[in-house]
Amino acid sequence: MKSCIDNRNGKSFSELECWKVLESITKAIHSLHARENRLIHRDISACNILIANKEEMATVLSDFDTVREVDSSGKYTYIAKPNYRAPEMERSFKRSDGEASAKYGSKADVYSLGCVIAEMMLLDTQTPTRSYLSLELELNVRKKMASNVSRSARFTAKI
Repeated sequence: MKSCIDNRNGKSFSELECWKVLESITKAIHSLHARENRLIHRDISACNILIANKEEMATVLSDFDTVREVDSSGKYTYIAKPNYRAPEMERSFKRSDGEASAKYGSKADVYSLGCVIAEMMLLDTQTPTRSYLSLELELNVRKKMASNVSRSARFTAKI
């Protein structure tokens, strides 16, 4: 899929092509998540989606060496490529062995698929995750500033 995206010469995928990929990979993700021993892929990206039939946009999910069984703690090392990493994967912590890990689950796979579809539509690898935490911080700062402005405006109005 990645090479197909790179070779589009500025022409994004049609809505129908995006829907076909979405349907196919959603079924693959569902088969992992719906098993008795629920699994998460942890590395869904354009590089790990293979196009089996270009005319019909039949796709296959690949690279299953990162798949892990979901456990009750939900704490895993994060594997996903940064551009496809869900925000909850960014909130990492240090394990006792010193390796960074994060608490996340099967929803991270769905987020990664959304990033693939966005890449197909925009022909650009978006990095919402990298900016997510800075955006969250900026929104909190703006809320505080708006609150302060609101208070000073009320104070000024009373004078």
